[in-house]
Amino acid sequence: MNCQLAFNASVDDSVYYIKLLKNISGIYKDVVTIAYSSDAGINNSFLLVTWSDNNFKSRASVNESVIYPASEAKLKLIIPADNMICGDGGSYQCLISYYTSNSFSETSYGTVNLSVESTTVKISTKYPFENDFLFSPGTVVDLFCNGTVGSPPADFHWCYQRIGVDTSLIPYPGNIIQQPATKMDCQYSRQSSLSYNITDDYSAVVFQCIAEWNNTCSPGRINAKYRLRI
Repeated sequence: MNCQLAFNASVDDSVYYIKLLKNISGIYKDVVTIAYSSDAGINNSFLLVTWSDNNFKSRASVNESVIYPASEAKLKLIIPADNMICGDGGSYQCLISYYTSNSFSETSYGTVNLSVESTTVKISTKYPFENDFLFSPGTVVDLFCNGTVGSPPADFHWCYQRIGVDTSLIPYPGNIIQQPATKMDCQYSRQSSLSYNITDDYSAVVFQCIAEWNNTCSPGRINAKYRLRI
C-alpha cells in the first residue's frame, strides 16, 4: 500500500511526515508514521519511522518508504501474504504534511478501501452430469454456483455464451436465485442457481459464474465455467 503526493513535487518542496491510519470501529487510528529527521542522516534518507500499532509492526514493514527528496516521498506498507489476517481488510487513510513554495504548510488526505475477494467458485448440476455433457433439446438443466464471495459479500453473477450465436460471454438474462451470504473466517460464502431450457438453436452453451459487485462478465476474476453440449 502506497501513500504519496498526488502532484510532482519540486526541489524546493519538503515533506514533513506521511501517516497511515486505519478505520477501527468508525475512528481512524494511527498505524505508522514516517517523518523527516535530520538526525537520521542522509545515509538513512533522513527517515524516522514511528509505529503506533504493534499488531501491524509485528507483521508489516515500511522498508521501501522514502521521505527525502519530496519528489520521491512515499510511505509503502508491505504485509507478506503469510502475515495477512482477516482484520487487515477495511478503510485506510493517508495523511501527508508538506511544504511547497506556494504555501508554508499543507495537509493532504487520501482514503483507500481494501476488500477481500472471492477465492473459490464451482458450478455443479442437480445430478452429477460431467462438464460438456450431451443434453437433448427440451431438457431443463438446473445449475448451481457455490463458493466464496469476498467481504463485503458480492453476488454471484451468471454469464453465458451460445456457441454460434454469441461472440463472447454476455450477462444471463433469465431468472437467477441468490441465496443469503454466510459469514466465514475472512469472507462470506453463498449459493446461486438457475434453470436453463435446452434448445436446438445452437450446438452448445457455456455458462460462467463469477463473484462481482458489477455484472461485467470480466475474465480477470476467480470464476467457474460449465459447458452444456447439445
